[in-house]
Amino acid sequence: MKKIIKYILFYLSLLFLLMLSQFITINIPNKYIKNNLINSLDSFEDRNITPLIDNDNKLIGNSTKVENRTDLVTLNIIWNSNRNPNFKSLILMKYLEIGSPKDSLKISIEKDIEPNIEYSRYYHGGIIYLKLLLILFNVNKIRIINYIILGLLTIYLLYLMYKKDKILSLITLLSLISINYFVVPYCFEYYFIFLISIIMAIISIKIYDKKDYYYNYLFILSGLSACYFDFLTCETVSLMLPLFIKVYLDYKNKKFNYKKEIKFIIKSVIIWLLSYSITYLIKWIISLSILGIEYLDKLKYNLELRVTGFSKPIENIWNIIIVLLDMMLYLTPFNLIKSYLGIIITLIIITLIIITLIYIFLLNKQEKKYISILFIISLIGIGRMSLLYGHSFQHYFFDYRAYIGLVMVLLLVIVEGVRNGYNNINTMFKRRRNNRKSN
Repeated sequence: MKKIIKYILFYLSLLFLLMLSQFITINIPNKYIKNNLINSLDSFEDRNITPLIDNDNKLIGNSTKVENRTDLVTLNIIWNSNRNPNFKSLILMKYLEIGSPKDSLKISIEKDIEPNIEYSRYYHGGIIYLKLLLILFNVNKIRIINYIILGLLTIYLLYLMYKKDKILSLITLLSLISINYFVVPYCFEYYFIFLISIIMAIISIKIYDKKDYYYNYLFILSGLSACYFDFLTCETVSLMLPLFIKVYLDYKNKKFNYKKEIKFIIKSVIIWLLSYSITYLIKWIISLSILGIEYLDKLKYNLELRVTGFSKPIENIWNIIIVLLDMMLYLTPFNLIKSYLGIIITLIIITLIIITLIYIFLLNKQEKKYISILFIISLIGIGRMSLLYGHSFQHYFFDYRAYIGLVMVLLLVIVEGVRNGYNNINTMFKRRRNNRKSN
């Protein structure tokens, strides 16, 4: 009971600190960010969604798309939250919408017009970071800072992994390449969840040699942070990555126990989900108290839009399968192949290779149990994309990055399989050489 009270106090303290920090931030006068906001307008194209790499290959275009609209709305909220910087403003997160998102931001800065749209479903925690940087930098410079911060943290994570296990470092690097990680720092909407995920992964390694209850605090922090800062993009990565690291290191350090790992995963998922969902619930309850009962209709509409996309249940199942398969095509290297037939053939070949490696090279039950645990972890991201089908269908161009867990598992199987195969062949040749010498 004492531990539970500690966890609750830890959670409430973090949430309070975040809300206090955001409240202080929105009270910073707009005069300090006005010039940099005006100078940032040219940093965005007029289109709501644009590919960073725009060429004849639609797959590359789709896999490198950034959402200008959401970033512009975020900047719009930053500007308008200072109009009446009080607790109500912190909750409602209102912005002005007149015409395109870019025009709306420009008009909002230049003219004294009351904001007409509330965006209270989310906390918009990224405002804390962005508004402070806008005092000194425009959007293009902030993007460079994003690349530097995320790049250095990722290099540090890979370094820590390399010290623990070289293969873990290798498959993580290849997995980040596969989800077109280079796009993430460019778009504010994508940036924060991967920033959080990399930090959680670093902490996961740092606390590995400590007692397991430290992970309870980690997943409370991860779930709360994902809800507070993310715009509903790839939030499950902040859960999958630390879990993957923990199970992987347990196996490599001969601490792996199937039942124990299953219990650990179930407990961690529950803690993360509670932290994540309660954080949302608190925001919605406060918003409901301010906006009244009509707010429930808005919530219901948005939940249905993101879960089913207003399609029928039977259609939904088929659509989920199609969307999940389609999003695989945005992973590198599949997005480099122009022909859909070529992609399908490549996928079939790779699938056959993986199945072959599993059955030929993973020789004992313990290894199969270990891979199955990692596969279960990877299903968290796939389950999320399936559960929020409506969202995945609309936002395929960033949701596909939730496949990172599956990519890590498949790469691990291939790398371990090739290594075991090499060792088996090497052993066989050694035996033959020894037999010849003895003869």
